[in-house]
Amino acid sequence: MPKTQSVTFRVKNKGGTMSGHQITFEIPEFDLTEFLKTPNADEFIKKAYLAAAKKIAREEKEKKNGTVLADLKSYEMIVARSLYFTKTDITKWLATRDWGRISTYKNPENIRHEIEKSLPQLAIRVNDFSTQSLKIAEKVIAELADKPDPVADYLFVMLSVERPIDLPLEL
Repeated sequence: MPKTQSVTFRVKNKGGTMSGHQITFEIPEFDLTEFLKTPNADEFIKKAYLAAAKKIAREEKEKKNGTVLADLKSYEMIVARSLYFTKTDITKWLATRDWGRISTYKNPENIRHEIEKSLPQLAIRVNDFSTQSLKIAEKVIAELADKPDPVADYLFVMLSVERPIDLPLEL
């Protein structure tokens, strides 16, 4: 019998009998190796992947959330866009990093300030980094990242997609 995890969430107030209520339930704790042994796991993954790609394609057509066609060009981008880390998630990630790892950089305090200011903006698809700053940001993220580190992986992917400068954002 697999280990279980408890999940709790609040239903949004949009009508319905459970609107505003909190729901708690138990599910098997996720283990990718075991999950992949499940019959039809590959079909489940394909459907989730296609649903995520359709959502991104619709957002691009509607010019929402800073979505661009490049968001559909790789598995990494589709997965990153589907995971959705918030500004708060990225800010918390930055707050827990060992900034001593970048002490060998020229002007590490200025770098830290710029990184802490600009990286959370990636959650809303705003990339304020110049080409030179982008290279430094990627190196700094690599220095600060744990192994494995989903937030760092998300940031790398979001930094790699070129976005039009005059793209209107509708959030």
